[in-house]
Amino acid sequence: MVNFREIEEGELLIFRDRRNNEVYSEIVTFAGFAETGHPVVEFEDGRRLMVLPEQLSYPQEEEFVNIRIYREDRDRLAATMKYGETMAEKIHTLIEEARL
Repeated sequence: MVNFREIEEGELLIFRDRRNNEVYSEIVTFAGFAETGHPVVEFEDGRRLMVLPEQLSYPQEEEFVNIRIYREDRDRLAATMKYGETMAEKIHTLIEEARL
């Protein structure tokens, strides 16, 4: 997560947005803070948006993990998936539930 005490205007960040059951990532520039205290980012087209801190991360902190799933477990997951869901989202949801 981004440490906003040390961040400077113009620093590059990754902005994550969830639309249509998909997670989109874009490189944005930190533009400062709004009056409400929320971070404001600027997109390449000049558009600015007030975002939640959880939606931002540093580009160098991007993490990916490879996992192995047995075929019967995969088939069971696939049978319970809704239209438009991806296997990765379903697995991520299960991991988050297990953490709690």
